[in-house]
Amino acid sequence: MNIELENTSRTFQEILFRKTGYTNFLDKLKAKLLECIEKIEERRRERNNLFRRQSFCLDLFCSLISITMKLIKDIKGNQLGVHASI
Repeated sequence: MNIELENTSRTFQEILFRKTGYTNFLDKLKAKLLECIEKIEERRRERNNLFRRQSFCLDLFCSLISITMKLIKDIKGNQLGVHASI
């Protein structure tokens, strides 16, 4: 059985080239995947920030309504007291 290796240094260089080519492909694929994950995370952070702002505005609105209702109740109570003393 005779096996001819021919030009071993060239064969070795081709193997290395294929290996680095494959590695480059995987590196690019990994970079694209990480970029995609980062975009998804950014959208999630934006949605969470929007939800927090909406929640804050709703809380503020409810507080303003509560304060307004108390003021209206106080004003009505004072008017009734003034009319009763007349």
